[in-house]
Amino acid sequence: MYLFRLLAIPLCLYVAGLALYSNLFVFSATQSPYSQAFKVFAASFFCLFALVFVPLAQSKRRALQIVGYVALVAYFAYLFFLVGYFSYFGFVPEIYAFGLGSAADAVGVQDHYFDQIFGVREIILIVSFIVLMFLLPTTKLPRLSYTLLALPVMLFTYNVMQFGPPKDSAHFGNTAVIRRFGLPTFLVQSSVDWFNLEAGYLAAETPFPGALNPLVGGEPPVGEEPFAVRADRVVLIQIESFDPEAIDATLNGRDVMPFVANLHRTLCQSYTDHYTIKSVGGSSDSEFAVMTGRFPSRRLQSMRHADFAGVETLYERLNNSGITSFFAHNNNIGYYGRHLAYGQLDMVQSDFIRPGVAEGEIEFATRTLSNALSSSERTFYYFFNFQSHGPFQGYSAETRAAFGIEQNADTFTNYLATMNEVDQTIEAMFELQREPFEAGRSLFIVTADHPSYLNTEPNEISRARIPLLVCHADLEPGLNEMVSSSIDLYPTILDAFGLPSDPSIGENLLSGGAGVTLLPSEIILFREEDGSLGQQRCDGNCDAFFDYTDQMIRLGQ
Repeated sequence: MYLFRLLAIPLCLYVAGLALYSNLFVFSATQSPYSQAFKVFAASFFCLFALVFVPLAQSKRRALQIVGYVALVAYFAYLFFLVGYFSYFGFVPEIYAFGLGSAADAVGVQDHYFDQIFGVREIILIVSFIVLMFLLPTTKLPRLSYTLLALPVMLFTYNVMQFGPPKDSAHFGNTAVIRRFGLPTFLVQSSVDWFNLEAGYLAAETPFPGALNPLVGGEPPVGEEPFAVRADRVVLIQIESFDPEAIDATLNGRDVMPFVANLHRTLCQSYTDHYTIKSVGGSSDSEFAVMTGRFPSRRLQSMRHADFAGVETLYERLNNSGITSFFAHNNNIGYYGRHLAYGQLDMVQSDFIRPGVAEGEIEFATRTLSNALSSSERTFYYFFNFQSHGPFQGYSAETRAAFGIEQNADTFTNYLATMNEVDQTIEAMFELQREPFEAGRSLFIVTADHPSYLNTEPNEISRARIPLLVCHADLEPGLNEMVSSSIDLYPTILDAFGLPSDPSIGENLLSGGAGVTLLPSEIILFREEDGSLGQQRCDGNCDAFFDYTDQMIRLGQ
């Protein structure tokens, strides 16, 4: 009985820690699974720091009791938030990354969270919390139990000796700081950073960081002549939650994306190593990268907080050369603060689904594209699909009948059925511009904001890989092994219109180069000499690429 009293409450806290840290550790195939599992179990000791709130909750003084219970409730709520947010976005944000507007965005995806992401870790956290609340008034914690606080202290000391003090380890990234130094350290560092931020902007004025190639010892692609593709029309389609595996998938013996699969084989260059650079801004980060050629901020949502007066966007570059730009997104304009961005960008005509307007995705996409094609001889049209956002239940009864699907189908089946309707949307859009395409005057691009995560392996590289099809009448169809990301679309589109793209962080997708890209987790991806995909961690020289964006992020937005 004494042993139960000694360990029951600490065990609840430790199990909650396991739920968190098993989520933060993304297992790698290059390391022993046993050593990685050991790291998870060891790092979970950090969560025993919450023992300091227990004597307050068990105090005889009512005021101290309230403080203790509130602290424990807030602690478990924060663990719940971290587990869900990391599952959804793949990183841990600074604590000041969420204003009221961002909180509204989070509420906007709560249905997706509970339908698609809510899982065993959340259940473990809820059960641990309920058991803890039951034990607090009935099981007086012996003083000997508080010696367990030595475990997170010893772990912290060991990590300081191995990695240096936390203040010198900012380049690790937030997730790594929590893994190596624990939640209290991350919260203290994040709070200090918040209070030290200068008024107005997130970072000081930062010079242009240059191209990515020098990160792996290569030369910047200055002076290289890309493959000469010229276009009067560029149609860029960005699909929500699009997996490379969906292109050739079948469902109940029927092809899921027959049109895109044929496009992939006969008319397009298909990129085998194209990656999303999704960060704090979620789905809108790929959009931000296309329109600015910059990496999205890792600390605040770029679309919501950016001061676009301080950067020459793709839309402005095109407008200055007489090219009309259109952006269409079949979701409400306020999602992820897009109304704040497009309110500053009067050189692009934007169109969004309006509340109370019932318009299907194909109808919306073809209407807006038709308007763009008929408005000017030279146009850039950017369509961001939303229908295929999880939990992937937005497809019609006709599609359900065509594939023989039950109404209560599993998530993966729902995803494939939804992608069939996305395929139909892409086909309808391609047909609208087929005539200029066949005449060699249209560049047609299909990509994604991020994968669905239903097909991916549990590692960062797999969770960032997305499809990219670049289609033009003068291009030979086939596989392209260039390592690339969303920022490379910026110089590619400019070059297609015959406009200079230098200096540029990204590289023209048709340059013939091997390519380099950088993930927000500070992993650099590149092509090795033997043709394999190489990766390495940044040594601190990657921060300039993100600081270059942070200098245009307004804190008061």
